[in-house]
Amino acid sequence: MDVLIRKATLADREEVLTILKNAAQWIQKQGINQWAYLLSGKEDDAIETDIRTGITYMVELDKEAVATFSLSSEQNEWDRRLWGKLEDHAFYLHRLAVHRDHGGKQIGEKVLNCISKQAVKIGAVIRLDCVSDNPRLNDFYQKNGFTFLHYRKV
Repeated sequence: MDVLIRKATLADREEVLTILKNAAQWIQKQGINQWAYLLSGKEDDAIETDIRTGITYMVELDKEAVATFSLSSEQNEWDRRLWGKLEDHAFYLHRLAVHRDHGGKQIGEKVLNCISKQAVKIGAVIRLDCVSDNPRLNDFYQKNGFTFLHYRKV
């Protein structure tokens, strides 16, 4: 089962929002207070901006959109608050989400593996943020080779 990763276009906007909001609803049902802001629609414009600037990606399986993520070599305001201002060679991963209809297919793992391989090729590191009260997601990232670092108060 191969996944295709490509840059999202404005034509993908609604699909990106659907995947993100689907994941946010599922997270809430798990009792985890993360991404609730996505459900309000207040982030829709910021997500569209990320699509326009070319940092949002679509993940397809058999030509069906199944996941999305944003990846940037530039720190955004949140990254600077979380990590401090850094000028090293890094990518910042945000909003990795797999549509729940495709959960259990190791799509997230495949995406992380692909991103990691590309980063290693060019000598970059990957940074991401995950709330500490989301043990399932923290465990997912650690099982996929990421190191848990204590958060910086923002």
